[in-house]
Amino acid sequence: MDKRINRRSFLKRGAALAGGLALTFSTSIATLADESQPSQQPAGDSVRTRTFFALATTRDDQDKACARHAANKLFASPEAADSNRAHPGCKCQVIKGGELPEATWSALFGNPKAIQRDAVDRRWGWVGQTLKTN
Repeated sequence: MDKRINRRSFLKRGAALAGGLALTFSTSIATLADESQPSQQPAGDSVRTRTFFALATTRDDQDKACARHAANKLFASPEAADSNRAHPGCKCQVIKGGELPEATWSALFGNPKAIQRDAVDRRWGWVGQTLKTN
């Protein structure tokens, strides 16, 4: 059976796929945030952590740029997340992305008292390597 796809059905299917991907990515970030909370360890054995921030897509803003941006960007502060959006008019929510060991956070963003980078991208080789090794 030869079923042809016209422009309208192609765009509908693409929009549905983009919406599904956006929901998947925003759910993944929320899950990551829940799972990355520091575990309850006895005093003295705990690792110091620092919070990183992220963007989560909303129902009003589910385009591909936002989905990729939200899935891959980590920010040093809520202000950095708010000022580094995927595009003008982006309606993604600024959320706590989770906790990182202080050494990892510093390797990504710099000294907390003098931040060198306010945003990093998981797709950058050195960022992925830093996240894996620390």
